[in-house]
Amino acid sequence: MTDRRMIAPLWHTCIVFILYLAIYSLSAIRLGGHDLSSIVKDVPERVVLVICLDILIVLVVSLGLLFNETAIHDVFGERWAHRSHWLKDIIFGVFLSIIMFGIDLLITTIVPSSTSKFTPALNPRSEFDLVMELLLAVSGGFSEEVIFRGYFLRQIQSLTGSDGIALLGQGVLFVLAHGLHQELAGVMVEYSLGLIFGLVVIKRKSLLPAMVAHTLVDGFAFVLEFCMR
Repeated sequence: MTDRRMIAPLWHTCIVFILYLAIYSLSAIRLGGHDLSSIVKDVPERVVLVICLDILIVLVVSLGLLFNETAIHDVFGERWAHRSHWLKDIIFGVFLSIIMFGIDLLITTIVPSSTSKFTPALNPRSEFDLVMELLLAVSGGFSEEVIFRGYFLRQIQSLTGSDGIALLGQGVLFVLAHGLHQELAGVMVEYSLGLIFGLVVIKRKSLLPAMVAHTLVDGFAFVLEFCMR
């Protein structure tokens, strides 16, 4: 990525992060002694809510691109302009997801933790709930990669002129956006995921491998969650 032009105004970047942090933090906010999951109890309703919020943030990001007249391929990557590269990026993403499974297992084995990436969270009760969760995995894999590895990564690159600082910075934002209430192991897993996905995006100039891997990691977590019910 050699183009250092900011893809959106700096004020817009601040708004996007604050909005994302506020929305994601809803799951940890106590409302009269109840968290969000106890208020919206049904898995399908909670999934629809989260997907709608994902769409909202992606739309806000898109508005920022319009301010600076940024083309969409500047976010998704050069390789998306060539169909011949899609299959290679998808296969790469599958192998990348396997690496992330191993990293999560390694970290949660070495670092004491009561949770992991695969700890039950939504508690699906039926096959339909599982299908809805898999839709959530696709939504999260797409939206989070667009926001963190497509948007924030490019913005920090433009501000600092350094791929290394951008890589580390977007990883920090990724951890912060997923909540400071996490245990050390959770922080390490999220930061490792952010760094590896960011490095892949920088090297391959495409979001597709990271999107595929992110979706598979979350999808596997939901399937395991369903099997453990």
